[in-house]
Amino acid sequence: DIDTSDVYLILWRPGAVAPQLVSLHYDAAATPAITERWSSELLPAAVTSSPVLSNDGTTVYFSDVDGRLNAYDTSDGSARWTYGAGFGASATPSLSPDGSLVPAGGDGGLLSIRDEGDRAALAWERDDVQQRGIPVHTADSTIVTVTESDDGLALTTFDADTGDTVTERALPGASGFTMGTSVGPDGQVVTSTYLGEVFTY
Repeated sequence: DIDTSDVYLILWRPGAVAPQLVSLHYDAAATPAITERWSSELLPAAVTSSPVLSNDGTTVYFSDVDGRLNAYDTSDGSARWTYGAGFGASATPSLSPDGSLVPAGGDGGLLSIRDEGDRAALAWERDDVQQRGIPVHTADSTIVTVTESDDGLALTTFDADTGDTVTERALPGASGFTMGTSVGPDGQVVTSTYLGEVFTY
């Protein structure tokens, strides 16, 4: 968090049976410059995503190996809610400007979740598509990710508010799962596969 100089990370301490969500604070004028603010209770499962900070800085989100999306309070590290995505949502979730979240990774569909403070609510779900990449929100209220198609993989754009398909572009010869998707300021999209193939649109 640039505004508060706080850092959030998943830490598996030596000898511990499970990881924790940890918050550190940086102060260049202090000694030491980095101090621990708090540590959460032991997490129920290993974590495979990076923590994602909410737009207002009050909540941090992450996914675990059991396919759960978790929300924690940044003031004290207490758990706010847990939402089961219904599939192995093992990658870092995408956060939109309005605060909705899209779980990533695993063999599942595409869904959008709203944070309602003490719980998560399903905004929409597309169980007719098979996710094969890491979703990313764009500035024009769309979600771009790689999905399975009849001919292999496709770079697909969805309406972030409704989940409707906007465009679908084939990734010729691509298979498996893609490593990530990036969208530039001019709308250029880049995605890459595990085999090192890079596609640009």
